[in-house]
Amino acid sequence: MTTTWTALAGNTSSFAIAISFATDLEDHHYDSDERESWGSLTVWVNGVNVTEHSEQGEILRETHWYLLPTLEWFVANWDALLHEERLPLRNAGADAAGAMTRLLIQPLRLVRPDLGEFERLEKWQGWWSRHNITDSSEGGIFPDLYIRRWGDLAEISVGSTRPAGTPSHFHYQNVNVVGRVPVNLVASSLHDVLVRASDELLRRRPDSERFRRLKESVLDLLDPDAQRYATRLAFLSGVDATSSAALADFISLWERVDEGLGPDLSADARELAVGRQRGGLILETAPQVALLFGSYSPTIDENDVQVLVRNLHKVLRERRAIRVPDVKRPDLPMLPPGQEGSQLGEAAFRELADPGANFVDISAILENLGITYSVDSLSDTNTRAVTLLAEEYGIHIVVNASYSRGNSERILRFTLAHELGHILFDRTRASRMTTVSGPWAPLAIEQRANAFAAALLIPEELVDRLLRQLNLQLPNPRAAQLLASHLRVSLSSLADRLYNLMLLSREEADNLVYSRRD
Repeated sequence: MTTTWTALAGNTSSFAIAISFATDLEDHHYDSDERESWGSLTVWVNGVNVTEHSEQGEILRETHWYLLPTLEWFVANWDALLHEERLPLRNAGADAAGAMTRLLIQPLRLVRPDLGEFERLEKWQGWWSRHNITDSSEGGIFPDLYIRRWGDLAEISVGSTRPAGTPSHFHYQNVNVVGRVPVNLVASSLHDVLVRASDELLRRRPDSERFRRLKESVLDLLDPDAQRYATRLAFLSGVDATSSAALADFISLWERVDEGLGPDLSADARELAVGRQRGGLILETAPQVALLFGSYSPTIDENDVQVLVRNLHKVLRERRAIRVPDVKRPDLPMLPPGQEGSQLGEAAFRELADPGANFVDISAILENLGITYSVDSLSDTNTRAVTLLAEEYGIHIVVNASYSRGNSERILRFTLAHELGHILFDRTRASRMTTVSGPWAPLAIEQRANAFAAALLIPEELVDRLLRQLNLQLPNPRAAQLLASHLRVSLSSLADRLYNLMLLSREEADNLVYSRRD
């Protein structure tokens, strides 16, 4: 096989893609257009060539196949690839490849019991076909590679699932790779390759209607009409915009949101909230409302719209000064989310809390930072809270009064500390950030925020001081209950934290929880 044309775009240290065309194999199982596109595909993620594979003992750097369907797949799924983050059933892993594999392995009836078996599988399959490049191979053996939006970044993740029919002598070398890079880098790299490849194919066969349509579709990506703009916003908002009914409902919702914000906002504030139509390959940063609904429950009712828009309007109108510090991160190697959250919570306690108090006054910390909160009822009882961060306008936490675990003082304090963790350490995930603490939030981010809240409210220094001052001996249940009362935290949170501090064994921690349900 002789390479006759090649194109490379991007940066191999973060994300790059290369496409080559080679001599025709004269395989008459494929039409002449597809035979013209025989060649190779190479993809780099964080400096790793994820298309490198072994075939009958030989190491090959590229995936070889007919590439026309792959080029068409990129164009057809462009808006989903670069704007849709939410997984089809729920977040079941830290990245798309891991989550989708886990969702398929475990019985889907356990994931979404509210859906029928066919509907669950259909949702999984539909999302997979929009985001996994294997769907474009049509007989080739492509890597288990997913592309999706991740905040203001694009996530490229590679799993280890082998397509059906893969021969035993064929193996991809680099699996379980995850990279998150600027979404505009991925968009510009893909588009550059698509433009050059479609030009070359049309040059070779100027009479090909299929090549002409491909070229026109590639150019149309640069100049989105109102419908495409709405589709991109819908994907950013967590809507399956491939459904015409869902897209129509979203557009109607967007109009109600715009009306609900009222006429008294400045042009800049309205632009931040709902955006306006613009050209380009992608929406690099979503309007605030899109981010808000993007991480919220899959279904929201009219009350939710009113509650969230009312709170957003208040943030934009009042424009409170915020004083969010850059809490110094411990100089440690990369840690699992739980351990990292614990370290960050201890660091935040040292910088933000009153060192002489016998409990951490989370309300006072928020007030000192200029962060406000309110309690409102939202329809999804699994949603703990929603945080609105509108750049220089202010930060407001909406605590869900309908949260399934209630909103006692101890639960409210944990919720506020959890949201503070998002505010301090997750703002770089999206430059205009909204976070929703619930089952649809990114798994690793939620784990870190939970660990942060526990460490902030139950810091090692304060635990040690209270144990000495009160002359308490662990694991005595009465001592633990008294300690929890002084710290104003639940006994279950305290037991988990004491276990993480290695002050209790797992069995002792469990015994404390079962000794009294609080």
